[in-house]
Amino acid sequence: MKVEILYKELYIYGEKANATYLELMFKDHDVINTSYLERPFFVDERPDIIFIDAISERYLTKIVEKLMPYKDRLKELIEDGVHLIIMNNAMDIFGKSLEIKEIDRTYQGRTLGLLDYSTIRDYEKRASRLTIAKYKDIEIIGQHMGFSQYYYSDESQSIYDIRTGYGFNREIKKGGFRYKNVFATELVGELFMLNPKVSRLLLKDLGLPEDLPYEAQVDELYSFTLDKMKKDAIIMAEYK
Repeated sequence: MKVEILYKELYIYGEKANATYLELMFKDHDVINTSYLERPFFVDERPDIIFIDAISERYLTKIVEKLMPYKDRLKELIEDGVHLIIMNNAMDIFGKSLEIKEIDRTYQGRTLGLLDYSTIRDYEKRASRLTIAKYKDIEIIGQHMGFSQYYYSDESQSIYDIRTGYGFNREIKKGGFRYKNVFATELVGELFMLNPKVSRLLLKDLGLPEDLPYEAQVDELYSFTLDKMKKDAIIMAEYK
């Protein structure tokens, strides 16, 4: 099993911890950390997982240019069933369009155009909202953080329903995006560590044992955090 983590050194919102936990999940496999200055591993080899997390908008503008020469290769890997996991605003560069709104102008940003959703990044509307989502019988905890909102072309490509907080955008109670083995989420918040049930689903999907690093501790952390959120009157006021 080969896991490529892209640009970990640039992650924001404490998401380096999310990548570190992913590394621990695959400690018996080949984990490739590709830095900003390096040629991506996926260009010449076939990883089983490609992972990218939240990065500042300034660097996302540079990263899309770095990845543009490999757009066709990424498309080939997606169609071949490689797991591509995209977190939070890293989604901005993978959709079919990116509209950027600043105080005095609106313009189009570049994207790889690989996935069928649109993005609006509005620098005057920053979101910060705790979220509880539900996938089948699993409650997912995270946070909607940043300037971007996303819009489906086809809502059937959503992954989960929103119980409280924001979804793909502020007007919809669905979230996440799936195409083949692409899993993209607008959420952030060390999701692999805080959502052990989701982490086990990933391992199961890859045909691997579902044992997790620090399993008892992350299970306890998940239960404690979810219970704490459900006791918050503001969070639960809109719970559905």
